[in-house]
Amino acid sequence: MDTLRQDLRYALRSLRRSPGFAAVAVLTLALGIGANTAIFSVARGLVFEVLPFDDAERLVNIDHVTRQGWVGGAVAWEDFRAWQGELGAFESLAARALRSYTLAHDGADRAGALKARGYRVTPNFFTTLGARPLLGRGFVPEEGEAGRDDVVVLSEQVWRQHFGADPGIVGRTVRVDGAPRTVVGVLRGEHRFPAGADLWVPLVPSAEELEYRFIGVIGRLRPGVTLEQARAELAAIQGAREQLRPENERMAGTRVVTLADQQSEGKREMIFILLVAVGFVLLIACANVAGMLLARATSRGQEIAVRAALGAGRARIARQLLTESLVLALLAGAVGIVLGRYGIDVLTAGLPPWMVQGAMGWERIGVDAGVLAYTLAISLATGLLFGLAPALHAARGDVARALRDGSRAATGRRPARAQRALVAFEVALAVVLLAGAGLLIRSMIGLNTAPTGFDGDGVLALEFSLPPAKYGDAEVVAFQDRLLERVRALPGVTEAGLVSNLPMSRSS
Repeated sequence: MDTLRQDLRYALRSLRRSPGFAAVAVLTLALGIGANTAIFSVARGLVFEVLPFDDAERLVNIDHVTRQGWVGGAVAWEDFRAWQGELGAFESLAARALRSYTLAHDGADRAGALKARGYRVTPNFFTTLGARPLLGRGFVPEEGEAGRDDVVVLSEQVWRQHFGADPGIVGRTVRVDGAPRTVVGVLRGEHRFPAGADLWVPLVPSAEELEYRFIGVIGRLRPGVTLEQARAELAAIQGAREQLRPENERMAGTRVVTLADQQSEGKREMIFILLVAVGFVLLIACANVAGMLLARATSRGQEIAVRAALGAGRARIARQLLTESLVLALLAGAVGIVLGRYGIDVLTAGLPPWMVQGAMGWERIGVDAGVLAYTLAISLATGLLFGLAPALHAARGDVARALRDGSRAATGRRPARAQRALVAFEVALAVVLLAGAGLLIRSMIGLNTAPTGFDGDGVLALEFSLPPAKYGDAEVVAFQDRLLERVRALPGVTEAGLVSNLPMSRSS
């Protein structure tokens, strides 16, 4: 420990004597480390640790594969009920169906109403997930029956933003699509599933819904049951059921994937491209700082030779120089954390809205203990990567020649050749890494700006929903006609229209 303290004190003194070199090296490395910190934080939240539930590896998503090859087809209620009774590979199965609602508390005026993204779910939905309420409870089995389903669970986000984090919200009555419902619970923000949900109500299918496929299904595997076993059992049961349907209504099969894989679909590729791109940036920074350290070690040739002459072995000299590199890397890591924190805000602001709104784990993106540990690890690895070669090069120097020739040792033929070779290697490496980083960034931009088939410039979108309990079909049509007429009359509006599914919105 005494030797380590001596090395650290000497390293800090050496860097204080060269503040310009230290500042440039730290800033160069900090940019690379900060970029890696920001991207890792996003990747950790959206891909690596996407589900915050207990035993999340046992959670799966079940959907259909259509005969046209499209994956993600909704499931019929009768199939879901049959699976609940026949599938032994699952501890429990739960269903959900997306629906937009208008939410308001008693006494709120029209301006105080909230357009909410809601889900109708089976009473066992939260227990299947392992989601724990912040306040109150989830649903109980009898609340899945018609006439007893006038209850609602709110998300923590809606509870805080729309109800002022009122601790007495449980037991209060709110109006959902104009109908009174009792709040029985508030779900923790990190357990908000599906992503972006504002509220949950019990799922009681209507007679019309029983005629078509409209639900998504999740399941929790029994302990010890593999994904392959669950797929085989489901394929056998559903294959027999499809044979009972008319030819034109049959599905090609079912798909069972982990819920984590299903949630990270469409994000892995972009996140992977970003990770590789910022990895290239860090390698470029390491190459530049390694060159600076080699040049600095050459200029310090006489100092190192004197230390060797006084009895310092090659290993001791190499360790001292490596300590300086690690100190630089740790300083750069500290600055990189600050840059990474701001980088996260910039990155999340630039991601597509569908990725932000439809992503589990978005609330957990930030600089926490796991991200700090990652930054520390890459800082130490970076210090070794750019510091090892200069330290070994300096330790192998010719002590006698350095002492005899003094400063001229740094300008001899062999050092000059070595420096030219180093410059050539650095330039070649930087060109390759910059080209790779540029191509990856161009690929990411291409993914984000691919032609959509329509021109969105100057186009605004407004979402609205009318409570079915208050508006019949004729009233909805009349409202839509009046809405279009008034919007088209607004100054600057050239045209307006209505659509059930916005292009590229990934919502129904």
